[in-house]
Amino acid sequence: MHRLHSLLIVSGDRPDRFGKAVAAGTDAIGLDFEDAFIDTLAAFGIAGACRKPGAPGVYVPESGDLAKIAALGIKVRNGCAYHGVALNVAMDLKPFAGINPCGYAGLRTVDMASCGVAADLVEVGEALARNLVRRCGLGQG
Repeated sequence: MHRLHSLLIVSGDRPDRFGKAVAAGTDAIGLDFEDAFIDTLAAFGIAGACRKPGAPGVYVPESGDLAKIAALGIKVRNGCAYHGVALNVAMDLKPFAGINPCGYAGLRTVDMASCGVAADLVEVGEALARNLVRRCGLGQG
């Protein structure tokens, strides 16, 4: 049996109900999502998580370069904003060796386990959810 070892959250919401989509556009939401990833990784002891210019997602230092540890996608279609995030917690990374992740040749993909963190998927998911709520201002009435 194959277990899920990457945290994936997918949601859709109308921009008129999700104020940031109207007020700041999807780029600002993406930055909020990336900040939530960075906060979550820092809470689990992964230092140096950052953005990579020109490439969405969150990266961590790995062998003198940056490796992708989290991905996000945002799309607006027919007046509805769709957004999804994925944080690699503890998974088989071998399939990534045979592709160009996100279209970038040579981009390494890592997970929290390969960064030395043994974390429970639920625990990471709850921490990420709290950080998403805080960073996106969703818990404010």
